[in-house]
Amino acid sequence: MTMIDFKEQMHAMLRILHEMQKSPPLKKNLFYGKEQKQDFHRRELAKSLANLQTGVWDLYPLLKEQPAKETYLREMQEIMQNIQEHLQNKEFPDIEKGLDRLLVCYAAVVPGKNAFRFAIPPLPVAIREDVVLDMEEMQRCFEHSCFRSAMILCGRILEIALYRKYYETTNTDLMETAPNLGLGKIIAKLREANVSFDPGTNEQIHLINQMRVSSVHTKKENFMPTREQTHAVILYTIDVLKKLFGTQTGKS
Repeated sequence: MTMIDFKEQMHAMLRILHEMQKSPPLKKNLFYGKEQKQDFHRRELAKSLANLQTGVWDLYPLLKEQPAKETYLREMQEIMQNIQEHLQNKEFPDIEKGLDRLLVCYAAVVPGKNAFRFAIPPLPVAIREDVVLDMEEMQRCFEHSCFRSAMILCGRILEIALYRKYYETTNTDLMETAPNLGLGKIIAKLREANVSFDPGTNEQIHLINQMRVSSVHTKKENFMPTREQTHAVILYTIDVLKKLFGTQTGKS
């Protein structure tokens, strides 16, 4: 099992846990028969847990090259046993805590060369430090399947970039005069300053903002982005940065 597969299994478990906690049992219907939805979800959790156990066993060959990592593997086995007990007792918050720790241990064992890294594009000096810090945090969120957090950071990165673009164009610092405009109004200000975007870039910015809003605000239905959706939004964010600044890294 790859790192991506392991994280996907964990993310699937979290989605089922959230569904179990918010959904009442269903009455009999054609799909479930006499089963309640909660019983169905518990069986799905058990399947995902078995897959995670397989992923843990798959790590043991790594001990030949990294014997010091055996402590993490022992802890992972203990976590798996605890999660099984919590599942039987319907102790959902304890399961989530166990999954969080399981992922930390897994990341400590798996060689770093297997991690996917997002490239940081050219940026103006004035905002480079802030954007790099946000992108590094976004990378960590993505690697640990904290996809909503990664979406929120994409929106923040885009805000920083658009504020900077407006300053470079007009010599007016909206961060000082109007720090809470929001992405839509910043784009409107840029249009007023004769800064235009091609249709594709406009769509990318709109999507990033939409995902950010869905990740931040409470709604009737919980927004649980997938790894693929998050990956796409991160790549869109990086692409917008490239289009905004190109190779203009010397400006302060």
